[in-house]
Amino acid sequence: MKSVILFVITAVQFISVRFDEGEPLDSVQFRADLRRIEQCRNGRKTVFRDVDRLAQEMLEKYADPPRRGLIYFTVAHVYSQSGMSRPVQTVEYIKKALDLPLDTEKRLILHVYWGDAIRVTKEISDSAERRRQAAAAYLFGVYEVVKLKLPATAPDVPMMSFSDFGGDAVAQAEEDANTLKAAEAQRLAIFQRDMIRHREVLMGQLIEIYKRPPDGRMELKELADNLVGDALVTEALLNRIGEIKTMKGNGKSIKEENADPRRRMWLWGMNLVVVAVGVFFIFRWERSQR
Repeated sequence: MKSVILFVITAVQFISVRFDEGEPLDSVQFRADLRRIEQCRNGRKTVFRDVDRLAQEMLEKYADPPRRGLIYFTVAHVYSQSGMSRPVQTVEYIKKALDLPLDTEKRLILHVYWGDAIRVTKEISDSAERRRQAAAAYLFGVYEVVKLKLPATAPDVPMMSFSDFGGDAVAQAEEDANTLKAAEAQRLAIFQRDMIRHREVLMGQLIEIYKRPPDGRMELKELADNLVGDALVTEALLNRIGEIKTMKGNGKSIKEENADPRRRMWLWGMNLVVVAVGVFFIFRWERSQR
């Protein structure tokens, strides 16, 4: 049975952007319509025809690309968080969402969903090809993160402070300017922290599928070089996979280790000891019940 780590995503957040018609993107009605789709999510009991119907109604109602992007994102989110039982349709909605304006965080979430869907699809019978295509989906997401030029580790989020200088207008103006700078620094730190978290999720999924046999590190290197083009990212991925394989015993699988005749003899002897101890205690217990 295949298992895929599905990441629980926080509630969809919307940015306030106004259009010519004067209605904000995060209008009450638009939020309510999206919530109706989200409320259809019920694990493997999700009624997907209701999801599709509500999505189609919204697409007919909202024509602007940013709203349509959020509609497709919400549908892809519901499909992905409903047991990934329909991976083909999930990928279709993901691709439609990625073709429309979306903020970076939602795009990274969709790349995780995309790779996860490919890993469980039955449309690709060859497991090696499934792994390669899933890796490509994750790496497209890594590429989007690399473009942000993030620091290696998440920065500390600076604290905000406010001061009231009473009637000193000059001092108050200077303090207000410093407060605005601090607010911007805090916003940037939070954004970088969140993006680094998504980067780690994508990297973790890549490591998960390539730490297992057959060894595909050369394939991963080629994919990363072509799709991401960042030598440091490629090196980090390969190093972390290499460390995991080393921890497992110089890259040997459990099956290979158990094939060692001396190890098999040792395991056989230990099994005999366990059986003998078990028989002894059962015998003692039966004697005590007489």
